[in-house]
Amino acid sequence: MIQNKKLYVFDLGGVTLDHVDILAEWVSKIKVDKDEFYNTYSEYIMPIMDGTISAETFYRHLERYFGIKIEGEPFLEFFHPVLNIDVADTIIRLRNEGNRVVAGSNTCTPHWEYIKKQGWDGFFDALYLSQEMGLAKPYSSFYNYILQKEKFCASDAVMIDDLIDNIEGAKGVGMKTFHLRAEFDRKKLYDSLLSIWNQG
Repeated sequence: MIQNKKLYVFDLGGVTLDHVDILAEWVSKIKVDKDEFYNTYSEYIMPIMDGTISAETFYRHLERYFGIKIEGEPFLEFFHPVLNIDVADTIIRLRNEGNRVVAGSNTCTPHWEYIKKQGWDGFFDALYLSQEMGLAKPYSSFYNYILQKEKFCASDAVMIDDLIDNIEGAKGVGMKTFHLRAEFDRKKLYDSLLSIWNQG
């Protein structure tokens, strides 16, 4: 096992990237019942993220379900992420100190292709993406896969995520965690992450 240096696993949407929600704009454009759309989306999103089904399969489902025509690539059309500069600076500082910093994210192929085009994958030492792994948060298999690949003990790794279910999943395999809430000042993230190792 690697000694002294730590493994930091950063989520993408809601942590490294802001403004990742696509649903409100999508619902507004296709003019369907919001609750119905959200319900069917919630049923399909996990299989999309773990690569079980494609975005195209979901589009065809929506066409049958609502009796509408889905044009283009909505997962891209309504995806307008922005890099959080303070989080990016934290990632750079941690890597410069010799730590291992990776992305561990539930995502889908259209979103990931967009992220790569922006060059944001370059912030990380490695990328663990649900649709490529066939595994998704908050299941323990997702975190254990990363720990095994990175050759770190869970106690020397921290998951940084904005969703409490994903935080609890990481805790379940013994990882340290940092729940990055929306109201948290990202400028304080670096110091907050370092303080984790001083906690009992």
